[in-house]
Amino acid sequence: MNIWTKILLFFPLWLLFLVLFYGIVFLIYPESYAASKTEFDTLISTDYGFLLISQVAVFLGTFSAIFFVSKVISKQKPTFLNSMLKPEGLLFGVGLGAIEILLIIIILTLTTKTKITFHGFNISILLYAIIFFLIAVSEEAMSRGFIFTNLYNQSNKYFSIIISSLIFSLMHAFNSSFNWIGMLNIFLIGIFFCQLYLKRMNLSIPIGFHFSWNLLQGPIFGFSVSGFTTQEVLKIESFSGSKFPFEGFGLEGSLISTLVISFFIVYLYVTNTRKIMHSGKIEPSSINIATLKAEA
Repeated sequence: MNIWTKILLFFPLWLLFLVLFYGIVFLIYPESYAASKTEFDTLISTDYGFLLISQVAVFLGTFSAIFFVSKVISKQKPTFLNSMLKPEGLLFGVGLGAIEILLIIIILTLTTKTKITFHGFNISILLYAIIFFLIAVSEEAMSRGFIFTNLYNQSNKYFSIIISSLIFSLMHAFNSSFNWIGMLNIFLIGIFFCQLYLKRMNLSIPIGFHFSWNLLQGPIFGFSVSGFTTQEVLKIESFSGSKFPFEGFGLEGSLISTLVISFFIVYLYVTNTRKIMHSGKIEPSSINIATLKAEA
């Protein structure tokens, strides 16, 4: 099947499955059905049960669409699933995500006078960990696993990175406080995630990075996550009390993030990505932490 036909079929099916699973959410939380966008955003930021069941609905809808298009329509197994949850790849990705978030925060604290408030740990951090892991798995399965892999295997390699990353960025267009810097940074993050996938043909690496990136910037350090607010362990604020320019969307709306992500994209392209851009199709591979450290 032509790749564009496959992708064009995927999105309406994805929306259909989302509606079906969200129907269950609306039955459990009928007040969410008629809620305005502001009311819905408030509900999803304050009600942990609604937040969790909503993300489960998105997770199920995403994988239902992927399996339906791959196995029922194209009659092909989505091979990226074989490399999706490899523990060593997840661990490596988590570490890289932590390094990048910490680097952004260090630059922020060096360029802006800040104060840090400790709010303490509570059970919500475990719930957020589950939710952000579901988000990382479902978004990476769709964006890098299904869309990017199919484009990469059937079209121009550079074009596949650009298009899949653009789709990934536009998927966040309805998030609160979305702006052009946020769109640019999520686009750049999409490119970087494609590079991480290509590094060892292993989807577990960008999943681990995506998970730690969201968990650290939101519940740990107190920034919004693509416009989504959470309870936090720490809160980093401007010492003057004024809001950061990127406050609404979070670190992904910061020009510091633009510079840091761009640096990592260039570094990985020079050291790794360009060497494999003209190689064969993406196939899942085994992963070894020692090998990854040697290549990093």
